[in-house]
Amino acid sequence: MWEATADSEVDALRLSLQGTRQQFNHFRPEFLHLAPSQQQRGYQALLSAVQELIVPFRPNRSEPRVVKRRPKPFPRMQEPRSVLKAKLVA
Repeated sequence: MWEATADSEVDALRLSLQGTRQQFNHFRPEFLHLAPSQQQRGYQALLSAVQELIVPFRPNRSEPRVVKRRPKPFPRMQEPRSVLKAKLVA
């Protein structure tokens, strides 16, 4: 990601990390079939694809670090449902 922004006007923190990972996974099989003389060209194609994945600027955005689920009065299911049903019948 940092190399993708070296020659562009986009800030590296504005590039999508998940999009970069997806593009890399998409290009990975292609890299296996490239000749060593063409690998640099394939790498540049990957960097240009990553440069297009810009996340919109969202000032003052913060994500709270809280538990999202409310606590319930029942314990968590630790065994398969069939085993628990069998215990209820027995």
